[in-house]
Amino acid sequence: MAILLVSGGWGGYWYIGSGAQKAAIEAWLQDRAQAGWVANYSSVTVRGFPNRFDSTVTDLELADPHYGWAWSAPQFQTLQLSYQPNHVIAIWPESQTIATPTGSVAVTSGDMRASVVFEPNSDLALNRATLTLEDVRLSRETGWNSSIEQAVLATRQTVDEQFAHDIAFDAKNFTPSEDLKAKLDPGNSLPTQFDAMHVETTVAFDRHWNRRAIETEKPVWTRLDINTFDAQWGDLGLKAVGSLDLDREGYPTGSLDIQARNWRQMLELAVAAESLTPEIAATLDSGLSLFAMLSGKKDTLDVPLRFADKIMYLGPLPVGAAPRLQWN
Repeated sequence: MAILLVSGGWGGYWYIGSGAQKAAIEAWLQDRAQAGWVANYSSVTVRGFPNRFDSTVTDLELADPHYGWAWSAPQFQTLQLSYQPNHVIAIWPESQTIATPTGSVAVTSGDMRASVVFEPNSDLALNRATLTLEDVRLSRETGWNSSIEQAVLATRQTVDEQFAHDIAFDAKNFTPSEDLKAKLDPGNSLPTQFDAMHVETTVAFDRHWNRRAIETEKPVWTRLDINTFDAQWGDLGLKAVGSLDLDREGYPTGSLDIQARNWRQMLELAVAAESLTPEIAATLDSGLSLFAMLSGKKDTLDVPLRFADKIMYLGPLPVGAAPRLQWN
């Protein structure tokens, strides 16, 4: 009798919980539509009795008119243990479409999924997440294509800092599009693929990443600490560490310690890509040769990259406008 009572009680809990899950998804999509988004779908189903809430939304279309981004997919799945609903496994389909202000990109993948843990409250602040990508290909109707063999993006709340996240990214065998490759390497002297990239950062924001960040205004960067940056492309290597403070417009102030292997080839590529004039490249070559000599390796450059007053300096030499690191 006790077993029957427990089983019946658990079954009742699952059916109530699954109904609440379905209603919450439909209500969120309806709220987005009322807020001016495009939020279309065909169906919402919840399965997984007795221990999971496995939700599937079919023919999903989401578009945020404020930022000009849109996403559509034949289906999107979230998997949750019924007794741990703040831990979600998200699974993307093999094909999806992302529209940006500059055009649409078709995305195909062998596998794309994320493990996401939220704080157990109504705001659902992000605690930690890991996104894994395998055999991802991006393409446009113009013939533009790019791919990545494998990548992992992980984030977690920084200990003792309320609005900061430790973010790491690892990628292997990234193939840029032909036009980007031609721009970066006009002489075709480098491999078609970037060998690897490893990044470890701490990024501070002005508020939590939670459901309100998706629904309304995005958090603003306030600081970027680069603990590790290591990128390899053929004979070229670039490493960086340092810290940057960002103003409300996203312009950085601070410095990064840069180590560049085969740095003269990088200058040559910048000139060929028309990112630098030959005159500026010659000035940089003369000025930076001293830094290379001090490092004891003429082909390896150790130099600070400094940002101030919206200008970027390589060592003592100004090299151009500072980038704007903000999406708002």
